[in-house]
Amino acid sequence: MGFRLLLDEHFSGALAEALGRHGVDVVAASATRQLRGLGDEALLAEAASQGRMLVTYNVRDFAALARQWAQLGKSHAGILLIHPRTVAASDIRGQVRVILETLRVVADRDTTDLVLFAVGKEAD
Repeated sequence: MGFRLLLDEHFSGALAEALGRHGVDVVAASATRQLRGLGDEALLAEAASQGRMLVTYNVRDFAALARQWAQLGKSHAGILLIHPRTVAASDIRGQVRVILETLRVVADRDTTDLVLFAVGKEAD
């Protein structure tokens, strides 16, 4: 898998390390001083400038931001939305599973400007 990811602040550096062990090129905003505290649009712009798909639990705001960018003709490297019912924010192992499975589903696609919902069953 040749995906490059940027995890927003909802995710820990531990998740980035776990994904890295699976060969994913990943940066966590929570573990990167220059990215901590950036607003949604600035974070998406940074992900786009680095060619990284943004991964977030913030479904409402980033879905709206993706629509806004599309209307403005602005491009990004993809947004992976994870609903909290798909996997709990505290479940790093589950997050790894859901992210890797979603990336496998789109492995042969260009994710430029795509907004994806994570693959997985709802958490109990």
